[in-house]
Amino acid sequence: MTMTLDNTTATQTKTAQERFNAALKNLRSVGIKTKMNYSSCCRSCANLGTDPYIAMYGGQGNAYGWVEGVMYYRSDIAAAKRHYRTPSQTKRVERVFIEFNDINAAEAAAVAFGAEGFGIEWNGKDSHCVEVKMF
Repeated sequence: MTMTLDNTTATQTKTAQERFNAALKNLRSVGIKTKMNYSSCCRSCANLGTDPYIAMYGGQGNAYGWVEGVMYYRSDIAAAKRHYRTPSQTKRVERVFIEFNDINAAEAAAVAFGAEGFGIEWNGKDSHCVEVKMF
């Protein structure tokens, strides 16, 4: 089963950062740990215990960061500052891949981010990340 949610009815008055943080808050409220910029793909770097968790990681040397409610890679933000560019002249993050240790945490993440208006793509398998489309 491939899950694709496209909730375009989310309020436009909230920034992506506000909606993203609301989804994380909702996940934490049901007992799922959430970590940004935390690699857990092969579980050799991560040790979050046995409780259900989700983790997001921008790739080797690339952490996520927010500027004015828009997600960028922190390395791009730093480069923009060095070259006197505004973050809006930098490519923003298009999708975030969510890693997880529990299929129920993955399902909850898909629902939570979808409820906040993000597009979701996931095939329902524990071997695939949940993809959150940022815009």
